[in-house]
Amino acid sequence: MIGTHVHPGAGRSGVGRRLFERTRLAAQAAGIRHIDASIGSDNAPALAYYSDMGFVPDHERGDAIAYRLDI
Repeated sequence: MIGTHVHPGAGRSGVGRRLFERTRLAAQAAGIRHIDASIGSDNAPALAYYSDMGFVPDHERGDAIAYRLDI
């Protein structure tokens, strides 16, 4: 399970992308086969970010959408 957060003032600067790349590499090195993220269905910026990182919607859970990335 992952949660990527950056200061709002740092948004759209590539910080989240760089942070996630390190997370992905660490997960691979640890033998993790997939990463899950639950995002509020009303959180358009986060939904776009995780989609951009390669996550795909897996299922809905109440007011959240569970995303998954196979590594």
